[in-house]
Amino acid sequence: MYRLRWFTLSLVLLVIGVSPTAAAAPTLSISIYAPVQNDSLLHIVGFRYDEHGVQFALSNASDKSIIGAAIVGFYLMPPGCPPAPGKLNLTSSGESVYRMRIDPRKRAFTPREDSFPVWALVGTASKMDVAHLQVQFGVVDVDFADGTKWRPHEELPRTPFDPSLADADAGKCFAAAAVTKALSMIDGVTFDHGVEKPSYGKDEGEGAPPSLLFGCRLEVPKAVCSLP
Repeated sequence: MYRLRWFTLSLVLLVIGVSPTAAAAPTLSISIYAPVQNDSLLHIVGFRYDEHGVQFALSNASDKSIIGAAIVGFYLMPPGCPPAPGKLNLTSSGESVYRMRIDPRKRAFTPREDSFPVWALVGTASKMDVAHLQVQFGVVDVDFADGTKWRPHEELPRTPFDPSLADADAGKCFAAAAVTKALSMIDGVTFDHGVEKPSYGKDEGEGAPPSLLFGCRLEVPKAVCSLP
């Protein structure tokens, strides 16, 4: 009988010892894609993600060396996740410029020190008041070593690179009220220990664009971002 009581007490203490805050923390989910750009001579073919942010794997499809590029991200919410009154359901990041050399028909990652910051993704999700954020990145400017340039638009695009891709995340706005409430109280981003080592997203494949999926637990006042 005493053994049974001790076992029961130990089980109760074990359950109590589990942090309800950690277990119940709402999670912001983030999907990153690089839609196919058939007219571009430089393609995003993969992602690398760690505590420094997101790096882009770029492939030079031309016969000329590239010395610089600009990338833009479009933030949007998937279908089935209606925006809150007065909130945006689509916005863009502006240009991120990378000065780097990519030889003809070669690949390279954007510099680690110029990684796209995860805090910018979390901050945008908070401004848009969304529980799931989709981001579509695309190349909007390429500088070649011979002085020529490639640019698909006279100015920054105003629509997602692939509007139909939003359907890939349709309805992914679970526990939306809890997530958006917690987002409004977040003042910074930290990372799980596992993110110290780079994690690679899904590379360009047959019929599917490169993608990177991960989540950030909203342990107020910090968002704790984890591995995909």
